[in-house]
Amino acid sequence: MSLSRPITVVSNIVFIIVCIILTSVITLNYLRTSARADAEVLESGASVGGLGWLHPEEADLTVFVAISPDCRFCTLSMPFYARITAAAAQSRRRVRVVIAATAPVDTTKAYLARFGVHPASVVRLPGDIRLKGTPTLVLMSSTRTIVAGWFGRLSSRQEATLLTLLS
Repeated sequence: MSLSRPITVVSNIVFIIVCIILTSVITLNYLRTSARADAEVLESGASVGGLGWLHPEEADLTVFVAISPDCRFCTLSMPFYARITAAAAQSRRRVRVVIAATAPVDTTKAYLARFGVHPASVVRLPGDIRLKGTPTLVLMSSTRTIVAGWFGRLSSRQEATLLTLLS
């Protein structure tokens, strides 16, 4: 009896088991990240000393959005960011939207333009700023205080809350 037949059978079985495990891991990962839970809330009232370079004193409210063009939740949130920039332009208050990205400014501007997002300013995210992840959205007052802030994709309720705060 040849040894090649049992080796082929064993290798086929191992291959099938590996495929099943990989499929399970990928499916579970996708299902876990697809669930739309509320974004994690930042502590309101805290000072934003590390974001002073945004010059929040130049507006009544500054909306700081940190994104990455490679971030799936950032891309899924683009229609909402377009609504934020439109709401800021129509607000009775002086509202400024600043988008900071991990990508170069020109790349980010082109990415945002594809979705109709036109912030007051687009900057490269400074390397010394450590975020929990993207997207990160912080609404701050002119006194450099966090009014509201979130990590992750906002729920519909959280989006409505932010748009109300901007009006």
